[in-house]
Amino acid sequence: MTPNELLLRYQEHLTLSSSYAQRTVDTYFFYLSDYLKSCSDPFQEKALKDFIQLKARKFAPKTQAQMVAALKNFFSWSKEKKLSAHTFPHILISPKTPKKSLRIFNEDDLSLLVKVIEKRSLE
Repeated sequence: MTPNELLLRYQEHLTLSSSYAQRTVDTYFFYLSDYLKSCSDPFQEKALKDFIQLKARKFAPKTQAQMVAALKNFFSWSKEKKLSAHTFPHILISPKTPKKSLRIFNEDDLSLLVKVIEKRSLE
């Protein structure tokens, strides 16, 4: 199966699955397309390692995590379809992504919020 055929079959799988939003389908398709363009045999461990090392230097942790999620999904699907015998869990490790801290409202912020709400309710 050619990389293009593989990509189209995977895209079809994602599209037909009701559990993926269109944005997720597009993101996964983008990362898989990028990966397939970078190697001659996508099911070789070395090709995957090289791709991840290359991208890890270029991408922020959150972007790396998205890429790893896309590749994990692809390799799980390919194993399910008997296209590959491996899912490469020892390579596809998602980086830690920083959590956004919650902003705590102080008294002035709350007073301003109440004023805005009161003003809008009078309109």
